[in-house]
Amino acid sequence: PATPALDPRALDSLRTLVLHDGGTMLDRLVDSQLAQAPLERIEEALAAGDAAAVASTAHSAKGSLGFLGAAALAARYAEIEQRAKAGDLEACARLARALAPEQQRFERALRQLHAEPEEGPPPSGATSREIER
Repeated sequence: PATPALDPRALDSLRTLVLHDGGTMLDRLVDSQLAQAPLERIEEALAAGDAAAVASTAHSAKGSLGFLGAAALAARYAEIEQRAKAGDLEACARLARALAPEQQRFERALRQLHAEPEEGPPPSGATSREIER
């Protein structure tokens, strides 16, 4: 079976963090990640030959992906970041092409998550999976 694009435990934790405006940290991170389009920004930086922009974008993506529980995708961006810092833009381009399907799967999962009705945070110590049962 394929690894889930998003770790359900990380999502459950983020659902419980309510911000001062009443939204959740999960909502904020989902909105931010969808707006960032890191792979597109990396492709633009690659086309411009800008290794620093590739590294910076990959670094930012890696961090937000980690918060969302997308560890495998975060690791792929970390590899792009390392290669960009070494100035190997050819390797970055290969890695970016290879991660495109995984990035698309991740974005579909985010959009699906964003479309789900708000259930409110789970009771203390419970996960949303436990509540659904």
